[in-house]
Amino acid sequence: MWQPPADDGGAAVTHYIVEKRETSRVVWSVVSEKLEECIVTTTKVIKGNEYIFRVRGVNKFGVGDPLESDTVIAKNAFVTPGQPGIPEASMITKHSMTIVWSRPTVDGGSEINGYYLEKRDKKSLSWFKVSKETIRDTRQKVTGLTENSEYQFRVSAVNAAGQGPFSDASDFYKAEDPIVLDTPSACQRLHLKHVSRGTVTLVWDPPLINGGSEVTNYVIDKRDATKRAWSSVTAKCSNTSFKITDLSEKIPYFFRVLAENENGLGEPCETSEPVKAAEVPGPVRDLAMKDSTKTSDEHEWSYAGASKACEFEVEKLKELSVMEFRVSAKNEKGRSDFSVIGPITVKDYVITPEADLSDIPGGQVTVRIGYNVHVEIPYKGKPKPTMSWLKDNIPLKESEQVRFKKTENKITLSVKNVKKENGGKYTLILDNGVHRKSFPITVITLGPPSKPKGPIKLDEIRADSMVLSWGVPEDDGGGEITGYSVEKRETSQTNWKMICSSVEHYFTSFYSLVAPNIEFGAEHFEGLTVKAGESIRFKVFITGRPVPQVMWYKDGAEIDKRLNMEINNAIGYSTLFVRDASREHRGVYRIEAKNASGTRQADITIRVHGNFPYMKLISAVNGAGKGE
Repeated sequence: MWQPPADDGGAAVTHYIVEKRETSRVVWSVVSEKLEECIVTTTKVIKGNEYIFRVRGVNKFGVGDPLESDTVIAKNAFVTPGQPGIPEASMITKHSMTIVWSRPTVDGGSEINGYYLEKRDKKSLSWFKVSKETIRDTRQKVTGLTENSEYQFRVSAVNAAGQGPFSDASDFYKAEDPIVLDTPSACQRLHLKHVSRGTVTLVWDPPLINGGSEVTNYVIDKRDATKRAWSSVTAKCSNTSFKITDLSEKIPYFFRVLAENENGLGEPCETSEPVKAAEVPGPVRDLAMKDSTKTSDEHEWSYAGASKACEFEVEKLKELSVMEFRVSAKNEKGRSDFSVIGPITVKDYVITPEADLSDIPGGQVTVRIGYNVHVEIPYKGKPKPTMSWLKDNIPLKESEQVRFKKTENKITLSVKNVKKENGGKYTLILDNGVHRKSFPITVITLGPPSKPKGPIKLDEIRADSMVLSWGVPEDDGGGEITGYSVEKRETSQTNWKMICSSVEHYFTSFYSLVAPNIEFGAEHFEGLTVKAGESIRFKVFITGRPVPQVMWYKDGAEIDKRLNMEINNAIGYSTLFVRDASREHRGVYRIEAKNASGTRQADITIRVHGNFPYMKLISAVNGAGKGE
């Protein structure tokens, strides 16, 4: 800005020429050549550089002398704004949240014209702008978030001088819908998985909304389609399927399921159509030829719900004819698909005798002495085979103790009040005149072992101990020997005393029993006193034979693991160590030593004095004064 010339040279000034140059250069550059006003704005300057400007007036006679300015540095008259407040999130859902912040306390001398908001996923180190454009308000809804991800936010203010520094980063906020405690919503996709005679199996999916609490139970009801009232099937179902039994085949039923959480029962989910607990039967199973003669075929099969196989004999057939047979099941709803067997040639069949030992694993039967053995063996063969038994390759005969029996398709062997001599190899022989086969079974009798093999040897005899050794029993009673029981008696007495009931080897040490003894030491005669923060350490000496088992107690109870005490039990002593003593470590400590000869207990008092960190004494005060 400048004033018009004092002397216009005899003609009106028509315009002005404005030029500029950097102080580090000698060349002038034109800012404006035909400026009619006495003010100009120049933008083509470099921030921080120093400039000089000159202005010349122009009339119809030519260009006048220049007016030069003082040197001036290109810079703003204001600065960028300060930090905004730390952002906070509200109205959080699984895909969005609203971020709010406060304006900077310093605007830098220029009005704040917007903000840049950035976010960062907890799994990433990078920040990303929420919006490419500046945000006018101090609040912004952020969308497009990933469910269950955690986000952090920061914000910076912008004025005419530019973008200011970012605020401190916010806490992490998790993108999830707010939890509202309520009963569950209705279960999903309730349908019937299987329908059979008197039985329906329901299957469903859990509710989409659990009401903010885990679904712990399902309630299942049924309703006669001709009635309005529901009746309970079960009030306790922890799975998403349930088999309902004992339904009438003639009544159509509706079913419903209700999910339950700690807030109560949710909405019911019902079947859309009534259903009867009946169906067209499935195909028969295991259709097979049981027997064949020159003029007949006998077949057998099974089907769901039958307790035993069905049989039917087709007679008046022609010998050597080739036949196929088929069987189907039928009920009031219809007929099943056929099961077919064949081709079969009508003739006498010979079936090699076979005994089914699948129910006798490894062909071995184990029984304790004094108990009974009962073995059932299915068999087949045509012609029907005869039966005989061998015991250790010698023909076995029936007696009061040993019995065997043969029915149409099963052979049984029974031995009552088993003795040791009843153990051994039993062989079943089946003979139908065409084929003869044998089937071995081993019976193992279990009982106490025989006495150890003597004599007992006395080794390493000392004043207070000796080592015994003996031989392994000749008979282990049918099982592995797990240990030995050792007793002693003085020759002047008749009563035996147990030394050990679980010796694992056939040698052991023999010694006198000594009751436990506990010694704290003279320095702990009046207990132990330490300052708060110091360590507690002492050793207790313990003797006894056998070596006593040691337990520690504090104030009459087992020591709490939260007290962080280190207790080490070894032969002859036990140690207790506390690194930093506190008021929780004060009290009466009891050590107990126990062995086969008795129990001994001893107490020690530990005192902890001094200032305890993070503790204050609080007293209540009323009109009568100060309490404890």
